[in-house]
Amino acid sequence: MAARNNRFDGCPLQYKHAEDYWRTLWEALATEAGIIDAWESPWLAAPLYDGSPIFSAVSRSQGRAIHVIQHEPTTDALELEWWIDEFGEQGVDAIIQQLVISCALPDEAAERATQMMRSWAVCGKIGPASENPA
Repeated sequence: MAARNNRFDGCPLQYKHAEDYWRTLWEALATEAGIIDAWESPWLAAPLYDGSPIFSAVSRSQGRAIHVIQHEPTTDALELEWWIDEFGEQGVDAIIQQLVISCALPDEAAERATQMMRSWAVCGKIGPASENPA
């Protein structure tokens, strides 16, 4: 599946196509990995339709989540960054460790993001093949 246009600001149809793209990637990898029932998606709301999040999923039983931010490209180079963040308030909420992926979507970024999502969802870590280029 080819990556979709990043320019969805102001166009609900293009935004929906971008959401559908990520949801389809997730459903395929989660089904193939046999983890689809342990995760719920969407997890976070996207009331501003600004690409954050374009996709989200959570496994409350594992205390892990995935949060994908898609933005317009600013260069011809690969734009892909990721980090691990905590979601929730210590002492109030169950803390969720979330993999946050921020990217503009040429196909290479989508492929690498999908590999990171699978590694995090299945193993709870990001492998060396997914070294953060930032």
